[in-house]
Amino acid sequence: MKIILLSLLIISNLLSNTIGKDLFEKKCAGCHGVKAEKSALNSSAVIAGWSSICLEEVLNGYKENSYGAHLKHVMKKQLSKLKKRDMKLIINYVDSLDSNGKPKAKCDIKLK
Repeated sequence: MKIILLSLLIISNLLSNTIGKDLFEKKCAGCHGVKAEKSALNSSAVIAGWSSICLEEVLNGYKENSYGAHLKHVMKKQLSKLKKRDMKLIINYVDSLDSNGKPKAKCDIKLK
């Protein structure tokens, strides 16, 4: 029984990451790069290596208009099209990306 539950948990995690990757590639990779390695529109920080906590704070900040610079309206519009569940899948996918051996970025963002 434990093996079945563990197998289901592993399959569920793999499926969630696959869905998150697909959503990221469709909704985010155009600006952030396939591996989140680009500065979006040469204006944002590179998000590869960010922790899920940091990503969630920043994305919620964009949605609430409490984070972002001169192009925050772009992210706010993109996020308005995402369901909360989909946003979480994207966050978990980006968090899973290799940060080139560096520790996850500290969440030192400044929300207004």
